[in-house]
Amino acid sequence: MSDISIFTDKATEPANQDLVDRLASSYALWQHIYDFVFRQYPKGVAEWNYPGKKYGWSFRIKDKKRAIVYLLPREGYFKVAFVFGPDKKPPMRLWRVMFLTSLKWNWHKPGNMLKGAGLILILRMNLC
Repeated sequence: MSDISIFTDKATEPANQDLVDRLASSYALWQHIYDFVFRQYPKGVAEWNYPGKKYGWSFRIKDKKRAIVYLLPREGYFKVAFVFGPDKKPPMRLWRVMFLTSLKWNWHKPGNMLKGAGLILILRMNLC
């Protein structure tokens, strides 16, 4: 099973309606996290990023120095990723919101492009 964004066309940056259509019921949680991050970091900058066809489009909110959070869209769900260097503390005020739903925690060792530690949360809305 491939772990790639649901948006793979480099020529077409995803629009909000694309997220609504593809994330389905999980979109409400995406929007909640987006809003929460901007309440904590009002000067944050939201942007889509296309690192290559191997990964597809991802979404990030960053401040002047670093990415605060990555939102990685998948079919019907999304991942939330935090990456912080060895001298950085995890953004604890952001993590509080993550306990609204069941979470699968995946600690991973970042690849060559990333320095420090990483945390990925996989978020799905179960309406059953």
